[in-house]
Amino acid sequence: MPPKFERAAERAAAAWLATGLYACLIFAISAIPHIPVPPKLQMMNADKLFHMIEYGFFGVLIVRSFGFSFEFPSEFWLGLAALAAGVVYATTDEFHQKFVPGRSSDLMDGLADTAGLAAGIALWLFRSGRKTSNDRRG
Repeated sequence: MPPKFERAAERAAAAWLATGLYACLIFAISAIPHIPVPPKLQMMNADKLFHMIEYGFFGVLIVRSFGFSFEFPSEFWLGLAALAAGVVYATTDEFHQKFVPGRSSDLMDGLADTAGLAAGIALWLFRSGRKTSNDRRG
């Protein structure tokens, strides 16, 4: 295999490893029963912000993995594929939480996850597109 393709394969493998490890981390955190949340944060629905941050980072990892591994006709389709994969994972995570004592499955959590995914994916696509256009200008 030519060196260029070896580096691309290594980069894709490393991206998928990071994505998989982070998915395992999300699952492990979701499996913790009765996570104590201070009352003031409960009143402010701060958990939605945590969901957005958690899944925003996951969105970056997913879109990188898809981008390094597959060809897409445009960044729009890359982002849409990454978002769909992230939403499927978020849905399974919310379902999993139904069976953890002291945890629940919540539509609003799922929407916060989706918003975080979309923000992370958009940020990555914006940054990578900007870098590419700057590289072309010299």
